[in-house]
Amino acid sequence: MFYREILCKRAGKKSEQQMIAQRLRKDYRILGDKFIEILSSDLLTWMKELGMDAHTLFPGQTVWLAVDIADKHHLHKRIEDTRLILVKLTIHSEEDLNLLSRPEMKWRDVIKHRIARLLTEAYSQGGVLTQVDVGLLLSMSNQTVHNLIAEYERETGVDLSYRGKVHDIGPAVSHKAAIVELMVKGYATPVVADKLNHSIASCDRYYKDYKRVVKLGKSFSLTEISTLTGLSESLIKEYITLAEKLGYRL
Repeated sequence: MFYREILCKRAGKKSEQQMIAQRLRKDYRILGDKFIEILSSDLLTWMKELGMDAHTLFPGQTVWLAVDIADKHHLHKRIEDTRLILVKLTIHSEEDLNLLSRPEMKWRDVIKHRIARLLTEAYSQGGVLTQVDVGLLLSMSNQTVHNLIAEYERETGVDLSYRGKVHDIGPAVSHKAAIVELMVKGYATPVVADKLNHSIASCDRYYKDYKRVVKLGKSFSLTEISTLTGLSESLIKEYITLAEKLGYRL
């Protein structure tokens, strides 16, 4: 019994919480032992809630900070004020080797698949990566990533979800108009979501926003509609253009 207690105590000294406690004790000497014990326990709990348990990572994976999908962007919002979440991403996998083993597959094609995987993994965990994020992860320039994403979407017909597109930053907003157009034409939401690689909730939200823009477009300017809806003026223009294309007069 005594031997078992000694083993338990020694194992406890090698725990993750003890590692955090040692660091707190070293860097913040004014903290008392009891406070350090409580704080180290809480920090470990928070880290695991955020998905920072490195033991769950497989070879070729990493943890990255992505922008929360639900945290909408607006003109004067800084990245410091943007909600971030931790996502687990696969940089290298056996799938890459399998693709490379095909005679017809070029290295450029493999990289495109890797980019698609990174963006899809982040999106499935509730986060969105920027093209800069992808460039940093794969050691590429932003322009190269941009070109490869465009090629992949054109060749596969799959709509990739990166931050500029999802949060209406820059010119990449046409995917929302494409989703709305299909829904206006009578396609079921699940069909549209599957076809354009989006969640059903997102498709429903885009369609609802479109109807709001069409309704407000009769009486308000672009700037006023943007203020009332929280949508970017560029997206509002796309929705108005789409409405006119479909024969709806504002």
